[in-house]
Amino acid sequence: MKDNSTWLNILDILKSELTEAEINQWLSPLNIKTLNGNPVILTAPNKFFKTWVEENYLPLIKKTFKDNLGLRSDVDIVISIENKDDQTIRTVSQVERNTTTTDTTFDLPLNKRFTFDNFVVGTSNRYAHAACSSLISGKTTANPLYIYGDVGLGKTHLMHAVGNEFKERFPKYRILYTTGESFVNDFVTSMRLSKLDSFKQRYLNIDLFLCDDVQFIAGKSRTMEEFFFTFSQLYATQKQIVLTSNTSPNNIKELDPRLSSRFTSGLMVDVSTPSVEEKEAIIKKYIEIEDLTSQRFSDDIIRYLANNLKSDSTREILGATLRIFTLASIDNEDITIQFAEKHLKDFLMKRDKSLSPDSILELTAKYYQLKVSDLKSKNRSKTIALARSIAMYLIREKLSLSYTEISSIFSRDHSTALHAVNKITDELLSNHELEGTINLLLDKMKLIN
Repeated sequence: MKDNSTWLNILDILKSELTEAEINQWLSPLNIKTLNGNPVILTAPNKFFKTWVEENYLPLIKKTFKDNLGLRSDVDIVISIENKDDQTIRTVSQVERNTTTTDTTFDLPLNKRFTFDNFVVGTSNRYAHAACSSLISGKTTANPLYIYGDVGLGKTHLMHAVGNEFKERFPKYRILYTTGESFVNDFVTSMRLSKLDSFKQRYLNIDLFLCDDVQFIAGKSRTMEEFFFTFSQLYATQKQIVLTSNTSPNNIKELDPRLSSRFTSGLMVDVSTPSVEEKEAIIKKYIEIEDLTSQRFSDDIIRYLANNLKSDSTREILGATLRIFTLASIDNEDITIQFAEKHLKDFLMKRDKSLSPDSILELTAKYYQLKVSDLKSKNRSKTIALARSIAMYLIREKLSLSYTEISSIFSRDHSTALHAVNKITDELLSNHELEGTINLLLDKMKLIN
C-alpha cells in the first residue's frame, strides 16, 4: 500500500540536506510502495531514475528513515509496475503530448533558411553533413552528435537543418533549439524567480535537443550540474541530442569532466576551413539562393573573392558578396576586380605588391632550371610543358587573373590556360610529388619582397 504522506514528510526533512532542484527532479517522482516490511520499498518511474537515486541519494534516504522514523529496515527501490512493461522508457507527459500537442518547436526559433538543400558540401564538412543526414534517415543512432569547428564554418546551419528536417518529417516531435549562453541565462533567471520546475519541464519534455555553442556553459558549476542532469535524463529516455562547439570537449577549459565524458560518448565530427573551390561553390550557391542577378558575378570575380577574402568564415564571405552586390546596384556599376578592391579593402588579404605574373614565371623557371622564354615558347617537351602549366596554375591561384589574361601572357588562346589549370588541379588530388612542388613554390613566393 502506498504511503505518500510519509514520503512527503521524508522529502520535507531532506530539504535541509539537498537543494530544491535535486528533490524536485530526482526524489519527488518516487513513492513508498511498502512501509511496514523489511525492506521498505520505494517505486521509481523508470530504470534511469532507479539507478540515479541508488547511486546518488540512497544512503541519505536510508539514514533519514532511520533517524526520523526509527525504522531499522533496509530501503530498496523498484520500478513502478505501470512503467515496468514499457519497452522504451516513457513518461506520462510524453504519452500525453504524442496525442494532444501541436506546438512542436519552442525556445529559440529555427531558421527556416538553413536547410540541407542549400548547404554546400565539400571536403571540409562532408563528414559532418553525412552524420546529420544519417541522423534524419535513421541510418545512425549516434547520440549525442557533437559537431565542432571554428566560427562561421556551417555548424549552426547543419544544426538548424536537422531541426527543420525533423519538424517536417515528424510533426509531433517536440524540438528544442537553444544555445549554451541561452541555457545559462535561462537557468539563472529560473533560479532567481524560483521557477526551476517550469525550467525542467521545458527542457525535459522534448524529443530532440539542439544546443549550439555548448562551450558557453563551461566554468559555471551550477549550470553545468543542471546541464548534466538534463543531458543524462534525455539520453536515458532515448531522446536525440545534437551539440555544437568551437572545439572538442577535451579542449573546453573548465568543463565538468562528467560532461566531457558524455559529449565524447557519441559521434564527434569536425568542420574545417573551406578550400578555395569550396568558397567558390558557397558564393555561387548564395548568389543563386538570393537571386543576386541584377549585377553579374562572373566566374573571375567569384574566384577572386574566394582567393582574396581574408576570412574563412562563411558568414563573412557571404557578407562581402552582398556588400559589393548592393554597392554595385546603387552605383549602377559592373562588378569587377577593381570594383571589389575598392569597396572591400577591410575584407581582403593584403597582397605583396611585388608578386606578379613575371615574378611567378621567374620563380617557376628557376625551379626547373629553365628560362622564362622557355615557358612562353612553343616548346612542348615534357619538362617545359609541366613547368608552363604550373606557372599558369600559380598565376591563377595567387593573382586570380582571368584565363584570357593568363593566356595572353603566354601568347596562347583562352582554352590553353583553362586546360592547364584544370589539369594541375585534378592531378593535385592524387599526385603527392606535384603537391610537394606546388607547396614549395608557394612557400618561396612568401619570401618575395
